[in-house]
Amino acid sequence: PSMNLIYPQGTILICVHLEELHEEPTPGKFYIMQDIDTHGGIEATVKEFQLDADGRRWAWPRSNDPRWQAPVSLDEGRDGHTIELKARVVFSMKPE
Repeated sequence: PSMNLIYPQGTILICVHLEELHEEPTPGKFYIMQDIDTHGGIEATVKEFQLDADGRRWAWPRSNDPRWQAPVSLDEGRDGHTIELKARVVFSMKPE
């Protein structure tokens, strides 16, 4: 639900690992980010990459769900979590 304005439930995403693309993340494009907590739990989710006026990197949800409105700092992360961009969405197929 954190990206339902762009990718409704059931959307299929085709992604390419960043190391294979040989490019820096581009603001406005969509990326798979990996969130690893201190207990080894891993969550992978898609977010929109943005830079703010100071050059800080952010992962933005695009949702109408009130729980998913705040961006995640890719530079500062969250307490007890390591957050990295892993792959860029290169194609999506929405459900009919």
